[in-house]
Amino acid sequence: MVQFFNPTNGSSVEIDAKSYQQFEKLKIDVCKALDIGTDYYFKYGNSICQDLTSVQIATDVVQVLPIKHAQGPPTTPILGNIPDMLFGPGPEVNLKRIFNEYGPVVKLFTFSTEQRLVSDPIDAEVVARESEYFTKEIRFPFSVTKCLGGDGLFTSSTSDPHWELAHKLLMPTFSPKAIKNYTHEIFNITIALKKIFDTFAKDGTPVPLNHHMTNVTFESIGRVGFGYSFHVLDTPDALSHPFLEAMGYCLGELINRMLTPDFVKAMPLPANKKFNNSIALMKKTVDEVIAARKSKPKGEKENKDLLDFMLNAADEHGTKMPDGLIRDQVITFLIAGHDTTSNTLTWAIWLLHQNPVWLKKVQDEVDGLHWSLDNPEQMDVSKLSIVERVLKETLRMHPPVQRISKVCKKDTVLPSGYFVPANTNCVISANALHNNPDVYPEPQNFNPDRWLPEEESKRSPFSWLPFSIGARGCIGRQFAMLEAKIVLATIVRYYHFLIPGAENVKPLTSSAIRKATPFNIKFFNREVGVAPPKLADMKEASSTSSLSPTKIGAVSKSVGKRVPVTVLFGSNTGTSMDYAEQVANIYKDMGFTVLTKPLNDWAPVKAGTYEPLPGNDLMRELIIIVSATYNGNPPENAELFDKFMNKMALAKASLAGIGFSVFGCGNSEWRTYQAFPIKICNFFEELGAYKINPRGEANAKVGDMDTSFEYWVAALWTMTVTKFGLQVEQVPRTTEDVTYDDAKVDCVETSEVAKNYLIKPKNAKVISTSEEQNPSITQRSTKNILLSLPEGQIYLPGDHVEVYPLQDPTIVKDFAAITGIDLDMAFEIKEFSNRVSSRSLLASVRGPFTFRALLTAAADLTSPPTRTILKVFGDALQKDPVTSELGKKFVEMSGPDGKQAFTEFLKEHRTILDFFKHYGQHAKKLKLKDWLACIQIVQPRRYSISTSQKKGKVIGVLIAEHVDEINKKKYFGLASHYMCNLKVGDEVSIHVKSCKDTFRLPENDSTPVIMIGAGTGLAPFLGFLEDRKLNNLKSISKGGKSTTHLIFGCRNEGDTLLKDQMKKYVEDGTLDGYHLALSRPSSGDKKYVQDIIWDQKDLFYDLVKNKSAKIYVCGAGTMSKGVKESFERVFEHFKDGKAYFETVVKESRFSEDTWG
Repeated sequence: MVQFFNPTNGSSVEIDAKSYQQFEKLKIDVCKALDIGTDYYFKYGNSICQDLTSVQIATDVVQVLPIKHAQGPPTTPILGNIPDMLFGPGPEVNLKRIFNEYGPVVKLFTFSTEQRLVSDPIDAEVVARESEYFTKEIRFPFSVTKCLGGDGLFTSSTSDPHWELAHKLLMPTFSPKAIKNYTHEIFNITIALKKIFDTFAKDGTPVPLNHHMTNVTFESIGRVGFGYSFHVLDTPDALSHPFLEAMGYCLGELINRMLTPDFVKAMPLPANKKFNNSIALMKKTVDEVIAARKSKPKGEKENKDLLDFMLNAADEHGTKMPDGLIRDQVITFLIAGHDTTSNTLTWAIWLLHQNPVWLKKVQDEVDGLHWSLDNPEQMDVSKLSIVERVLKETLRMHPPVQRISKVCKKDTVLPSGYFVPANTNCVISANALHNNPDVYPEPQNFNPDRWLPEEESKRSPFSWLPFSIGARGCIGRQFAMLEAKIVLATIVRYYHFLIPGAENVKPLTSSAIRKATPFNIKFFNREVGVAPPKLADMKEASSTSSLSPTKIGAVSKSVGKRVPVTVLFGSNTGTSMDYAEQVANIYKDMGFTVLTKPLNDWAPVKAGTYEPLPGNDLMRELIIIVSATYNGNPPENAELFDKFMNKMALAKASLAGIGFSVFGCGNSEWRTYQAFPIKICNFFEELGAYKINPRGEANAKVGDMDTSFEYWVAALWTMTVTKFGLQVEQVPRTTEDVTYDDAKVDCVETSEVAKNYLIKPKNAKVISTSEEQNPSITQRSTKNILLSLPEGQIYLPGDHVEVYPLQDPTIVKDFAAITGIDLDMAFEIKEFSNRVSSRSLLASVRGPFTFRALLTAAADLTSPPTRTILKVFGDALQKDPVTSELGKKFVEMSGPDGKQAFTEFLKEHRTILDFFKHYGQHAKKLKLKDWLACIQIVQPRRYSISTSQKKGKVIGVLIAEHVDEINKKKYFGLASHYMCNLKVGDEVSIHVKSCKDTFRLPENDSTPVIMIGAGTGLAPFLGFLEDRKLNNLKSISKGGKSTTHLIFGCRNEGDTLLKDQMKKYVEDGTLDGYHLALSRPSSGDKKYVQDIIWDQKDLFYDLVKNKSAKIYVCGAGTMSKGVKESFERVFEHFKDGKAYFETVVKESRFSEDTWG
């Protein structure tokens, strides 16, 4: 028996499906039993049931869902929907509007021919595959392509015997082994292109880029495939080959001919005559090539290229391709093999020009591989991973072939539930597919990191179809990617380039291939390790895209336009504020008037509305924002700004006249990584502000956030200079430069004030401390610490406490011994005007202070050395001939080109103390203000509170001592080591930080609570449970009205924190269920918290879906992601779909407190 369920009205029925002989009869009976019409379809799991067998094998519920019928714009007489597609802003924008208005499947008419257009990967997967439901069939309006390609692979139907024969015979010619054999000739052709570009690079002659990309790809397919040179790369001014001219004309006419009735195409008109003559010329040229090859005596080796293979290959029956079919294949390869690749290269170079951060990354990659055309046989193209990602992202944004057309062979229902009648053209819109925001967040942004393996694996392979896929996919895909990688890597390696008027480049709307509007490019010779030429030398003072994105140049303050600039920041730990101040200084250097404020203090936030500055310019003011995020929420000094955004978005207010850019700081371990910066960016863009350059982001997970910031801020500088017509005078400094020449550090009298300066008043006393692990077994320590609550401070369960740690006295003494400083000497820092990081000691303290107080309470000596330290040390060491080489090495590592060396350096010098131990003998070369400028100030550490204030004036924390062992040396976390070594009676400085209702128990005590934590992520739940117990909340089984479950994850039995306490909570009814997940158990299967959710899916599904439970997660960000994915899997299992999880989030029933 099969259970059929109608989720629309909740009805269900069981029917013996195996007793039926006809699918339609079963469908009629099911619908009748459910008392619904027959316009329904069956769905089992994620699959549509379209035959009897697919229903009979069902072992779970089969859903009965209403069929959807595609809608579309009203048609006009004769033309159908052609005006809706072609008029107005153009096909791309029109199609996006149509999909937004009518859904993922739309109905359109070309004249009287009905079509379905799809934009969702789940539907594209079904349409793209050759199956009993869909096939490729060349019919109107695409039948016009037959006149070009004849029976070639691209222009023949799957049912055509010629297609089957050619496909079978040609597959080996594009095997990995065959592709490898083509590499040498592609390098030779690229060398010819370089010779031409070298000529142009001598004086920056502007040249049409697409013309030369067309020549190189055309010559490549001609020589590699057919041993025929079109001589278009012989000289810089080589004439275009007649074949190329004829083909270009025909391709340009395709769309016009698609829209032209047949009787008009048959008339003796000049355009028809030229088209037909061009076709005849192409066929004649290829026929001559084939005849010449056949007339040559057979050599010892056959099949040395594609043409030889076509002439000699035969199938298992001995059938060969006739000459006419070979000619059609040659023309097809010449068209498809050059035009798509040439346009991809053109778009890729333009995108790199517009995104200098990515241009620099590609430059670094090819430089790192020592890319050279002098030794092409030593070049490993497979290592061009960033180049490949750039090309994939280019193909996503600008797919050469924008429509993949199939024919529906019989009535079917797509996975999205839309009905497609038999004999209907069904078209996958590559543009809509590739710009689907549910698949590609912020699809308008160029982001090659979408193609990192871990990111690409998250998407359906049918979400990216520039080459189609399956049996009808592009046979030459690997050849095209090989050629594009070699050419792009060569151009980036050997040239800087400049595209005047690059912002005006748009896709042509009159071309069957997605071409860019024609533009010129200027090439300038590039040498590895040599700074790029000055802008004036590049003869284009209005553009800076060819400058290294890590260089910030001096700008003439008398040339160009200036508008007011406001730099806003949202900062928890000071990093974003520091970055904001650096941005502000750069704009001040360019002559702009600049204000720097927290996001909450922006004038429109305080006023409650935005009043635009007078004028009609696109950018009447600039707003630059640098912000962090915490669990997806704004920092404290951005909370009012967040409310302002919500208010303005609801009112659909206008921010026209603002130019803006956003940089986000975060950690991708968090599920909500970059959530708040993304919200800010979308807010400004959606309300009409102009985004001056793409949103930047720094990811603490991968380290070296400063480098990410420098790339972004340099690109911001580049675009500002370009947009406001500023004149660059020189390129003298990098963004990491610090200046503090007029800073003054005075020696003062040692006093009690100086001895205690920066040491926060100790306001809490240790009442008790207990070890919750067995360190001798687990090699780890976790302390449960109970403190007195400072006077005047209050908290609720879910809040945090900030701890101000003190440095281990041993480390303080070691540092003093290395540097030779007197710990009891006192100093005072005077105000100074030059710039230095706001996170540095020089900017953060004034004094008077003793060195002992400074090193104990303020200097962050256990963090890794920064590039600023290397820069400051290096500058000082270079002044002495004895140490100048070491100084030069440090300066090189501190710069953008030293990233790899710096990464290796950190492996041997884990902390600042390590660095000084190795190079402390040189510390005397530094002035006191030098190392005050490069060492950062300690930030307070934040921990979840593990108690309820209802217990009394106490506050608890659960802290695991952080220890890393590297090269047999132990490194302790500053705050955790400090806290875990406190004894009863010791005093400490703390401050309660409210979670602002983002992590609170439900107001309704009967709302079920699911708590999920790992390790010390248990802490807030200890506070929750203690609070519930003190409120006498009991489980239903114990006579109460609450339901509470805790899922706790740890390594093994020895890591199980407060296990006895949890058992008591279960026994007294405070807790319904305590579910333990051991990832490294002494016996049995390993489990993570997400496995518990799946194992007990019935319980947790019922609590969340039917009883509106609230879910709380505390622990590492990766765990939070796993929890999310597990709940999505549960919802999908119970037929609600993954998307139901977002409903839970929107209803504020999923709260997380996670860290990286």
